[in-house]
Amino acid sequence: MDVIRQLFPASEHQLCLLHLGRNLRRGLSREGREGASKQAQDLPRRIRGARDREEARPHLIELGRVVEREKPGWARRLQEKAEHSLAFLGYPQDVRRHIYTTNVVESLNAGIEQMRLELGGYFPSQDCLEVNLFIQVVNRQDRWWNKPVPAVRAHSYVLRQLFALRYELDEEGVNVLLPTQRRAMRGLCRRHRARARGLQP
Repeated sequence: MDVIRQLFPASEHQLCLLHLGRNLRRGLSREGREGASKQAQDLPRRIRGARDREEARPHLIELGRVVEREKPGWARRLQEKAEHSLAFLGYPQDVRRHIYTTNVVESLNAGIEQMRLELGGYFPSQDCLEVNLFIQVVNRQDRWWNKPVPAVRAHSYVLRQLFALRYELDEEGVNVLLPTQRRAMRGLCRRHRARARGLQP
């Protein structure tokens, strides 16, 4: 997360709403769960159905009040990370359900775990880990780009505009990604591509 913030200062971080509900049910005592059951059941639906952040924010505030009765520290973190739970609301309605869960990330993690098991249960070196991670990402990129989600493809123009505004220009028209960051990213990609080719038969 810190590395992503350094390379992409304008990037958004979306927390999984499904995990938020699960953590609520697991983290509270039985008495707390009973008191928060209605909010826990309604929160994902209310937030997903919200038109924007302003409409969804009161639901998170309400949840924080319920959690605060038993776990004040957790309630405070919920409020501190509220924007990370609502980031998906800045995107077109039809693509939001592909953003507010971590299914894509979990799929990537599952692929890395499978590679680890195939190598005997561990990665023998940092380079091996980085190469396998790069291959995993490239494989999924090829699959996603060859068969894009219809809803995402239908809004590709809007998403490209949002991407350009967020990552290329700030409010003063200056490129957000610094030249040193761009060079670092290009160098990293070149090194991983060379390593990947070296692993190919």
